[in-house]
Amino acid sequence: MIILETYTIIALIFVLLGYIYTSFCLQKIAIKTSTANAWMAWIPLLNILLMFRVARLSLWHAIIFLIPYVNFLMGAYLWGEVAGRLNRSKWLGVLFLIPVLNLVLSGYFAFTDADVNRNGYDAEYADM
Repeated sequence: MIILETYTIIALIFVLLGYIYTSFCLQKIAIKTSTANAWMAWIPLLNILLMFRVARLSLWHAIIFLIPYVNFLMGAYLWGEVAGRLNRSKWLGVLFLIPVLNLVLSGYFAFTDADVNRNGYDAEYADM
């Protein structure tokens, strides 16, 4: 019984650390894209709303999140749009379907430099 409790506590610590990491990454991404209310990354349901704001998608797309199995595809599409806003390939959104790689990519989006202006396009080519 003690072993089960120990594993449960360790699992909860990993879940908490994962939540802190992903919230911090989402907040950094929101700040990079000049999205208002970056603090929403820390509140469980508001962080999904913040992701839609970062991706500049309508909240009607959030209804798709309620459909089982389709929500995985919508999540990949959502992260692809976020990647596009950060001047990265939108195909990176597909990689968010791979369990550990999604954590690496959210850190990649958050901690690498992205030359993004308010329109979400590369600032070098914004005037063309």
